[in-house]
Amino acid sequence: MKIAIAQINPTIGDIDGNKDQIIEQISIAKITGADIVVFGEMAICGMPTYDLVANPDFIEKSMLAISEIAEYVRGIDLIIGTPTLNEDEVFNTVLHISSQEIVGEYSKAMITSREEVANYSGIESEYFPEGELLENIIEVRGERLFLAIGSDIEYIDQLEIFKGYRNFSAIINPIAVRYQHNIGFEMTQSMIQIAQKVKTPIISVNLVGGNTDIVYYGGSTVISDNGTLISKCKTFEEDMIIIETEDIESFGNIGNKKPTGKVKAKEMKLALTLALKDYFAKNGFKTACIGLSGGVDSALVLALAVDALGAENVDAILMPSQFSSSHSVEDALALAKNLGVKHHTVQIAPIYDQYMQSLSPIFGDLPFSTAEENLQSRIRGGVMMAYSNKFGNIVLNTTNKCEAAMGYGTLYGDTNGAISILGDLYKHEIYDICKLINSDQEIIPNNIITKAPSAELRPDQKDSDSLPEYDVLDKLLFGMIEQCKSNNELIEDGFEQAVVLKTRKMMNDNEYKRFQIPPVVRMSSVVLGRDIIRPLTCK
Repeated sequence: MKIAIAQINPTIGDIDGNKDQIIEQISIAKITGADIVVFGEMAICGMPTYDLVANPDFIEKSMLAISEIAEYVRGIDLIIGTPTLNEDEVFNTVLHISSQEIVGEYSKAMITSREEVANYSGIESEYFPEGELLENIIEVRGERLFLAIGSDIEYIDQLEIFKGYRNFSAIINPIAVRYQHNIGFEMTQSMIQIAQKVKTPIISVNLVGGNTDIVYYGGSTVISDNGTLISKCKTFEEDMIIIETEDIESFGNIGNKKPTGKVKAKEMKLALTLALKDYFAKNGFKTACIGLSGGVDSALVLALAVDALGAENVDAILMPSQFSSSHSVEDALALAKNLGVKHHTVQIAPIYDQYMQSLSPIFGDLPFSTAEENLQSRIRGGVMMAYSNKFGNIVLNTTNKCEAAMGYGTLYGDTNGAISILGDLYKHEIYDICKLINSDQEIIPNNIITKAPSAELRPDQKDSDSLPEYDVLDKLLFGMIEQCKSNNELIEDGFEQAVVLKTRKMMNDNEYKRFQIPPVVRMSSVVLGRDIIRPLTCK
């Protein structure tokens, strides 16, 4: 039997557009001679659906689209995911359609909670009820397939039906698994272990594409019954592969390597670029603008935006003050030239001076403080939003994970922007991607990468004046955030007690800022403001 794996990039809520895309893929699968075509989890409406599934009209529209798709299911079977409504409860469902009729309806049983959400698309328990793991058997052309939806596959070895050997030609596993570091390797390793346990090949079909704050990475896989990875779809792009069940063992082993170094940086770059591209395309946005400071964060966001949207659709705004170094301005101009983007310079010193003159009766002779520093940032934020409103360019935020954790950014200034591209990346990861971009030629001026990071809001300022050095801070925050280590554990790991206590306090004290930052593109297993949320009134 020939199985077509259709790895598509659906748009959340664009049910008509998704329907047309699915019909096209069915047609292509027919041409290849496939007996059945399989799509990822909830392919008809896209993922994550969040509260959309609470609207009965949304469910009805999804099912209407399914009925229209069924008209094209002739000479081929279809496995397709959709939300369904049954006795006032919404289910994450996969349908088996054959000869234009729905012949099987199967609901996901193991619904992910907040604690289990790291690998998947969202907290499903808020929208879907948990069910009983059932023996979902599908018959196509005289062969038996087993259907396991999403994370259900992790529990199927508990079923009696898998106590024997090779009761099925394959397990079909529609999923919606988001990108995070090493996820392709880890998910494949998990599937290998499951295939070996149940002694059955696994065909896992993922979604691909950026949706809200999530990037689905694709990488749909075929695993033999002895745990060999024999075929894999492309990552970060749509793809279709055809697999013959009787030939699964003869395809050979394509290997499963954990990404390191440049490979990891390349995956991050691809994920971020896809997130940006789809954020704009799926929202109907065309152009972006970025406040270009001469620092590494804004440099990377500009380079990614050009990659995703094209240089003609990205504008850079330079906003030097009396504290901006000449090399920062020069570096920013060189970067804009290298990338071929339109750029403007707005001198903010006169605006700042006017503010200070107006505030002088109130500020009096009080010394220079964070008030004056933050004022510069808010002027820049105002300039960016004015440009956005006048020309329609969407402002991209340039805050990184360290800054978000430590509150090292001015509300309504640095925190401006429709989406945070780097908000889930540590500083060393940002440098790694910049170095990757410069692999063949110097696109990001080397001085931007090598100079000491600075907000340049007062004379000779450096980030390290108020923060630990980034090579220390990255590791310390990773221990606190991703590894959830206590202060004592971090001190035992070799971090200085004073640094640990200060960092923890700064992170806790700045939760109120994280409540107000833009959506962050999720790149890690633990995202600030999403997976870790601290009550604002907590002491």
